Amino acid sequence: MADVRTLRGVRYRGEVATDLGRLVAPPYDAAPADGGRALNPFNIGQIEDVNPRADGDPHALAARRYRSWLREGVLGVDPQPALYLHEQTFNHAGERLVRRGLLARVRLARWNERVVLPHERTVPGPRLERLARLRAVQANLSPLYLLYRDPSGELRRLLDAVGNRPADAAGVDPTGDAHRLIVCTDRALADQVGRFFAASGRRLYMADGHHRYEAALAYRDECRAQTRASRTPSLPDAPHEFVLALLADAGDPGVRVLPTHRLIRGLPALDAERIRTTLASLFDLERVPPVAGKGVLNHEEDAVRSPGRPICTLRFAGESDGWRLRAKPGSPHESLMPTMHSPEWRLLDVAVLHTVVIERALGVPVDRLAAHVAFTPDAAVAEAALNRGEAQLAAFLARPSLSDLLAVANAADPLPLKSTYFQPKAPAGLVIHDLAE
Repeated sequence: MADVRTLRGVRYRGEVATDLGRLVAPPYDAAPADGGRALNPFNIGQIEDVNPRADGDPHALAARRYRSWLREGVLGVDPQPALYLHEQTFNHAGERLVRRGLLARVRLARWNERVVLPHERTVPGPRLERLARLRAVQANLSPLYLLYRDPSGELRRLLDAVGNRPADAAGVDPTGDAHRLIVCTDRALADQVGRFFAASGRRLYMADGHHRYEAALAYRDECRAQTRASRTPSLPDAPHEFVLALLADAGDPGVRVLPTHRLIRGLPALDAERIRTTLASLFDLERVPPVAGKGVLNHEEDAVRSPGRPICTLRFAGESDGWRLRAKPGSPHESLMPTMHSPEWRLLDVAVLHTVVIERALGVPVDRLAAHVAFTPDAAVAEAALNRGEAQLAAFLARPSLSDLLAVANAADPLPLKSTYFQPKAPAGLVIHDLAE
C-alpha cells in the first residue's frame, strides 16, 4: 500500500510570490537554458537546473542559493502540515485542458516492493547527477509525477470541493499554461486522502521522474547508513524516508502521454536500401509522402491493435518520403523479439522499434544506444534535425495508450529508456520538500 502524507512545504514568500508563473519551471531535464533567470532571478531553475558547466561545483552553488533564499525570506516554510492541490491549464492538440494533481510526501519503496511501479528503464548518468544535487541541497526541488487509479471517483469528489476554494498562489507561465495552487491544512481531509492511498492493492505509477526517484532511494539508504554508523535511534518517519510527488488520477482528461521519437546518428555506412530490404521481410512497408507542416508523421494515426497495425514511420536522411512499417499477417517480426519479456511489453510499438529495427536491422547493441540514439517528443524537431544532416534516420512513433503503459508497469517489465513523454511535466517551484528540517 502507498503511504501518502502532508508536509510543511517550502514556498515562495512576499513580493516574489505574486506571480507564480514566473517562478515555476519544468524539471531539470526540460528546463530553459538560463534556468529561468530571464523570467525572474529567483526562478526555481536557478537551484533546480544550475548549468553543469558553470564555474565551480554546480551542486554546491545550488545549495548556497537555496539556503540564502531561505535566510533572506524569498522562501519560507509553511507553518502547518498541508496537502497542496495544483491545477494546470494547458494547450494540447488544439484543446484547452486542465490537469489536477495533489502535491504530497510519498514514502519511498524499492521497485520490487510493488508500491511505486516504473514503466521504463533508467541509466546511471542522470540518476547520479540528481543524487549529487540531492546530497548538496538536501531538498526535493521538483515533484515526481505519479499516477493512481480512482475508478469510483472517491478521491476526485474530495478534491472537487478543495478545487472550488480561492487559490493561495497563481500565475501564467511563458508557455501560456495557467497555474493555481491551493493549500489544504484540513486534518480530516489529509486522513481521508491517506486512507484512500493506503487501501489494499492501491498502486502508484511513475509517469515522470524515474531517475529522481532512484536518486531519492539512494539518498535514503545513505542517510540510514549514517544513522546506523552514529548509533543514533532510527526515525521511520524522517524526511529522507519520503519524496515529494504530484499525484494525478490516470483517468483525468488532463493526463496526456506523447511518444518520444528517435534520431539515429553516427552509424558507419548506413545503407537505406539494404535496411528497407531487411525490414520488408518482417513488415509491410508503406511509402509515406510528406504532409505540409507535418513532415512524414501522421499525428492522428494511433497504433491500432490489429493485424497490419502501424509500428512506426522511418525517414532516411536525403529522402523526402518516409516509410511506415506495418505488422505483416502472422507478425513475423515477433520471432526476433526477446522471449523473456511479457506479452504486454511485446505488444508496444516502442519495444518493436528498439528490438527489431534499432538493435537487429540497424545493428545498434543495447550498450551503444546512448552513442547512436537521441530522443525528442517533437516531430518537427526530429524532421529539422534530419534536414540539417544531424541524423541519418528518424523513427516516428504514434501516441501510446496509457492503459498499455500501466499494463507494462503492472507486469514489472519496464520499456526502453525514454519511451514516453507525459505532458505537461509536473512543474518545479510550487512546493519544495526540505529534507534537513
